[in-house]
Amino acid sequence: MKSTVIQMDKGQFGRRTAYFHGWVKIPGRPLIGCTIRNVVESRAVLVFNKPVCLPYGFVLSIDGTTQLYGCEVRQHYGDRVAVCFVDVDTIPQIAAPANGDTAGHWMEASPARDARMSEYSKAS
Repeated sequence: MKSTVIQMDKGQFGRRTAYFHGWVKIPGRPLIGCTIRNVVESRAVLVFNKPVCLPYGFVLSIDGTTQLYGCEVRQHYGDRVAVCFVDVDTIPQIAAPANGDTAGHWMEASPARDARMSEYSKAS
């Protein structure tokens, strides 16, 4: 387990050890609290109280700010998740639809995903 921590802590110059409290927002699920550590301009490590199952893309908010950050999962290390920051607009919507349907709206059609799926089905 120690080697996992060492591998995760390796980084380029400019990494800042931070202890910000944040919230992971995933449609249809309760907010998940985390600590944001090892922040770099384009990535960070999120530490949770226990291992969590996160979708590839989600939105992160930091306590004390109103800004939302789009995140994509890069690696899982038990209760730690390495993420890359992306444009929030590329992350599925985080607000529930007007009709109150909270199940599955974040999986709405995506041209890029549809293209990947059609290539996958052709290869099968």
